[in-house]
Amino acid sequence: MKTAVSAGHADTTGTKQKRTKRANSMYAIWNIKASDIAAELNRCGTYEERKIISAAEKLGYTCIEENGDMLEAIDPNGDRTIIAEQ
Repeated sequence: MKTAVSAGHADTTGTKQKRTKRANSMYAIWNIKASDIAAELNRCGTYEERKIISAAEKLGYTCIEENGDMLEAIDPNGDRTIIAEQ
């Protein structure tokens, strides 16, 4: 009987995918990866996309775009970099 019960329940530990992206990214929470942007926002942590983009633009980042669950940009030195991840 114990074996039958065990066989009847699938082990789902670790198999559920995390929901990393929401329908409206304005409400998604982003983790900052660029230290100069974190300093501009005055702390490390999570922020809404629009606040990160605003700080990045103020620091000279250009071509800021969302690529999947990442925000990428061209930094002031001309290098492509990841500035935040969901």
